[in-house]
Amino acid sequence: MFFKNLFYFYEKYKNLKFKIKKEENILSFKDIEHLVYFLLRENPVDKDFLYFRLDSKINHILMDEFQDTSTAQWEIFEPLVDEIASGVGRAENRSFFYVGDIKQAIYRFRGGRKELFSEVAKRYRANELEVEKLKVNYRSAKNIVDFVNSKFNLEEEAHRDEKGYVEVDEIKEDAFEGVYEKIKFLNENGVKDKDIAVLVYTNDDILALSEFLEDKGKRVVTAKKAKVISQPSAKAIISLMKYLNDNTQKIEKLNFLSLIGKKYSDEVIKIDKDRPIKMIKKIIDKYDLTDEASLKLLYHSSKYDTLEDFVSEIDNYKDELPYKEFDGITVITIHKSKGLEFDNVIVLDRLSKENSDRSNILFYYENAKLKDIKLKIANREYIDDEYKRIKNVESRLTLEDKKNVEYVAFTRAKNSLIILKKNEKSAFVTELNKEVRGEVIPSNDEKDQNEIKPLRINLKNYGKQELKVDEEEYKPNDYEAIFFGNALHYSFECSDIEAVNNIYGDFCDIDEVEKLYKKSKPQLEDGKKEIPFIYKKQLGRIDLLIEKKDGYVIIDYKSTKPKDENGYLNQVRHYMEVVEKLTGKKAKGYLFYVDEQEFREVDKNGK
Repeated sequence: MFFKNLFYFYEKYKNLKFKIKKEENILSFKDIEHLVYFLLRENPVDKDFLYFRLDSKINHILMDEFQDTSTAQWEIFEPLVDEIASGVGRAENRSFFYVGDIKQAIYRFRGGRKELFSEVAKRYRANELEVEKLKVNYRSAKNIVDFVNSKFNLEEEAHRDEKGYVEVDEIKEDAFEGVYEKIKFLNENGVKDKDIAVLVYTNDDILALSEFLEDKGKRVVTAKKAKVISQPSAKAIISLMKYLNDNTQKIEKLNFLSLIGKKYSDEVIKIDKDRPIKMIKKIIDKYDLTDEASLKLLYHSSKYDTLEDFVSEIDNYKDELPYKEFDGITVITIHKSKGLEFDNVIVLDRLSKENSDRSNILFYYENAKLKDIKLKIANREYIDDEYKRIKNVESRLTLEDKKNVEYVAFTRAKNSLIILKKNEKSAFVTELNKEVRGEVIPSNDEKDQNEIKPLRINLKNYGKQELKVDEEEYKPNDYEAIFFGNALHYSFECSDIEAVNNIYGDFCDIDEVEKLYKKSKPQLEDGKKEIPFIYKKQLGRIDLLIEKKDGYVIIDYKSTKPKDENGYLNQVRHYMEVVEKLTGKKAKGYLFYVDEQEFREVDKNGK
């Protein structure tokens, strides 16, 4: 009766919620997932046709963080993967590739099923699906790798030669004072605050610890402070947009003028109402507000059609700038740290009591599919063996979840890992005893020639080179040239000006892009486009690689010809070296300047 009533009211709730969402014209990511699942799995009329249309356009599927994939998400893709695995159909050389780490499966509460990782591998093993285990850790110093191996029964090899530092210590009295002492210890050994991250369990811990450290005179970086909308340039733009939407909001005008360093006045600010992206572009240009935050805000604003929509929704914009951009100690939750890395990590034990599981239903999965649900009743396990078995499975999975959270926390560290553990009632399930290994590696401001650095301006990037060569780079206020260059690269890659316009039409002159593309296309031979590679730990991407009988031809296209070509020449020489080393064949290199329609052959000897 309980489940009958539950499903009855759930169906009512679901239909009412969808009705409201439809009226408001708003869908969450989860809503979209559910609708796609219905269309492709439960819709008897159109599902075969829809899958046929999708299958006709998709040659390759790559799924990252697969350990956090839900059963519903997998079932959406399953028929497409079946077609690829069958080897029968419209095209050869199609592929399915997934990657993940079940030790980092920490989102079971969101529906993630780590069991899918092995179940999918078993299913397609007969179709020659290969499983490769990555045994080398490229992030952490040797002592950290050895420590993690010992605690999680692993056999990873450390790629780095540095030993690094590991310490497990007990919290004496005041946990925050203990954190501060470890920060001082790292400082005394040459580590800068910007290279330290403290990982905590809850958002409340972030607030309390941040306040404590700031009282001690430390600068702290949190997710809130790293938000794009919290940066001065973005805050100024948002305040002005709010004022332009409603000129009675004088406080927003005051905020804007204060943030750009001007005194308040009755002077009229003239920015005509238009699409938000066009208004923000004018504001950036007029008040010289170009930086990473304003450009991310500009890009984000393309999703809004009206100023009213932008103003009503922008405070919910959650994108962040990289924590490394800020000069201060990072304080972040363990869950938020997943996917990130920090030079020196302090992991703090859970300070508050863990919330008890108040759900009254047990879900039981078998082979990653929901098999049974049980109503929780006190002491039911004493009379119901099946309930007891399912409850024991849930207890085991809960313990694994906690262990995975600890694994994620410990593996964020590159140089130093310090764990502060409560003497009693510790939340850590991993056995941890007091110990010290190795020595602290001081902060190093010199650029590591082997380190892969991200682009400073995190725009959607289609073909922009990421090599660390002394290339003449665009200044931040050349953002239109950056968009123009990216649009031109993408046009060569996809040969679809409409697609280019959809992405870059609001940011640059697409008509000019189309004109240069059509003018240049006949001069470029067919070959493999946008070839990514990793060579000596450096990322690179070759615009066009043409295979000849006697070797390869590399063409690197540039939208404009600079006064000093040395950076571009060195870049192509590097590509030539990479191709020759990786293929064993000779390679010729050319620069193609689109604006002047000029090819320049590159001498690999630098003459």
